[in-house]
Amino acid sequence: MASLRFEITKRPTVHPEELERAVRGAFEESGPVIETAVKAETPEGVGGQAGLKGSLFTEIRTQPAFVESLTSSPLVYAAPVEFGRRAGQTMPPPKALVPWVEKFIPLKPGEQALSVAYAIARAIGIRGTRAWRQSPPGVRMFHRGFEKVQGLVERIFADRVREGAIKVIRN
Repeated sequence: MASLRFEITKRPTVHPEELERAVRGAFEESGPVIETAVKAETPEGVGGQAGLKGSLFTEIRTQPAFVESLTSSPLVYAAPVEFGRRAGQTMPPPKALVPWVEKFIPLKPGEQALSVAYAIARAIGIRGTRAWRQSPPGVRMFHRGFEKVQGLVERIFADRVREGAIKVIRN
């Protein structure tokens, strides 16, 4: 997971409500920037109208003295794509792989998508995914997308919350 944390380092010279609006504005401006960068790193996939890429969304959550922006996907296979799947785990459900097989694997006459999906699921259970075997494991679309725009996001916050009044803490 990639994240940035911002701390107010100087006593604000603006009213707290104005500061809150500026921080929220920075989140609203940077959220779509991050989402676009993550989408550029995301494989197409299947499911929904536009697959994994189309399932990405950004949500801003606020609580008193706390604001966060979340870019995520509701699809269950987003985490295995991001981080990979290690060898020796139980195989994924073959039925879940059928849409992927139908979209990306040309089937021979008489071949059924469920049979091919079962073979793929079994191989994933035994060997893990290719994404797991790379270093670092996984496609890392969220991490890589965020890294590409991190400097821009920092500038957005600095511009919105008065230069020098914030400190960026990289996690």
